[in-house]
Amino acid sequence: MPLIKIETNQAISDPARQGVMEKASAFVANLFGKTEQYVMVTLEPGKDMMFGATTGPAAQVTIRKIGLDADKCSEYAKAVCDFLQQELDVPPDRVFAAFEDVNPRQLGWNGKTFG
Repeated sequence: MPLIKIETNQAISDPARQGVMEKASAFVANLFGKTEQYVMVTLEPGKDMMFGATTGPAAQVTIRKIGLDADKCSEYAKAVCDFLQQELDVPPDRVFAAFEDVNPRQLGWNGKTFG
């Protein structure tokens, strides 16, 4: 289970959204060495968002994962910023990324928890 939630003020056309989500799914799977079978992606484009007192391109990303290695969050942050710059044209200095380690006993799927 990793989950990536991308909120951005960038507009993404309906036809392009599927492609961005597919790329985000593959990105997260690769980042954590997992298969895409358990990766969840949520994408919320076109949100009202202000950062640094301006409404220029910006994004807020949340990544949740069981067993997230906190020592690698800096590495993950760079990868997330590079991905968002490439896919959504959001500069790295306009991205907040939050990383959350999830307790497997507190995450359910398919009628049971992971722990």
